[in-house]
Amino acid sequence: MPNFAGNVHHLVLSLSFALLLSSCATLPVGVPVSEVEQVVVKQAFTDLLDRQSGCVDQIDADISVTFESFFYAGKIDGYLQVMQPAYLRFDGLNPFGLTEIVFTTDGVGFTLLAVRDEKGYSGPVTAKKFQQYATSAFSDDFWFLLSGLVPTDRNFLINSVRREEKGAGFWLELDYPERETRLRLLFRPQEKLVDSVAVIPKQGNDSVVFTYQYSSTPEGYCPEPESIEVDTSSNGVMSIVFSKRYPMAKLNKENFQVAIPSNFTKVLIQ
Repeated sequence: MPNFAGNVHHLVLSLSFALLLSSCATLPVGVPVSEVEQVVVKQAFTDLLDRQSGCVDQIDADISVTFESFFYAGKIDGYLQVMQPAYLRFDGLNPFGLTEIVFTTDGVGFTLLAVRDEKGYSGPVTAKKFQQYATSAFSDDFWFLLSGLVPTDRNFLINSVRREEKGAGFWLELDYPERETRLRLLFRPQEKLVDSVAVIPKQGNDSVVFTYQYSSTPEGYCPEPESIEVDTSSNGVMSIVFSKRYPMAKLNKENFQVAIPSNFTKVLIQ
């Protein structure tokens, strides 16, 4: 049988480690603040969400991905395209600039092409085999996790507001009743920025922490991270560096539709 697990592992090392790999990252806690300060921070956060509703809903970029763990270290360059509500495509390149792997999803189904092996995998993201590698972040939040924005569902509760231990901002814990995850994010009200997001499943322990780096404090309410660090503690740390963005791109559904070539071995994942 074609090695789906091995190719998913390659994909993980390429990009979707951030979206697929399960682990248990160390979660921040913070220190208590007064009720008055909670009200001020919550209002600033609500204002940020209102203004972010007008941000661009697409990402088209060249990226470099590095991964370091106790067992493995590697790097791969490629192209990333993301579009709301749940479209993602990653083309990973080998050192000669040729396509090594293609992964695409619309949030419902996925296709994975292992070009060198001439194998194509497809199926629903709910497939048992796929879910062995997937965290709940994959279906709920990947657009926001890669954009540095916050899910704009209006049906959420801010369960707690706590100050970051070194005073760098405030940890807000958001509960989305209709989602499988809750978020713990580091918010800086004055800079209108979210510096870090912990994706915490309501069931299980596969938490992942995303930390955003900016070359300078962004103007306005639509930040574009220069890089994203993804920490799963026991499984290592990955960095996604955006080497070039294409702000005028106009993506559509066709950009995320990939057919498995006729000469590839086709495998349905269920």
